[in-house]
Amino acid sequence: MVGAGGLGSPAAFYLAGAGVGVIGTLQATEAIKCAVGRGQLLTDRLLTYDALSMRFRTVTVQRQADCPLCGANPTIVDVHHG
Repeated sequence: MVGAGGLGSPAAFYLAGAGVGVIGTLQATEAIKCAVGRGQLLTDRLLTYDALSMRFRTVTVQRQADCPLCGANPTIVDVHHG
C-alpha cells in the first residue's frame, strides 16, 4: 500500500517491486544450476541484497546438528498437505 501505513511513496513501492524481481531471478538461476548440475550453489551460504546501494554480500552459515530439517538426524523428511 502506497501512502500512510504503507511503503511511504510511489518510488518506494516501485523499488520494492524491482527488488522482488531481482531476488526471483536469483532464485530461478539457483534452481537451474541445481537442475543441470553446473555452477556453484549457495549451499551453506546466505546471499543478502541491499537494493539502495546495489550491493550483494555472501555470509557463510553453519547447519545446526539438531535441526529437524537438515541436521544430522532429520525428523522432517516429507511434506504433507492437510
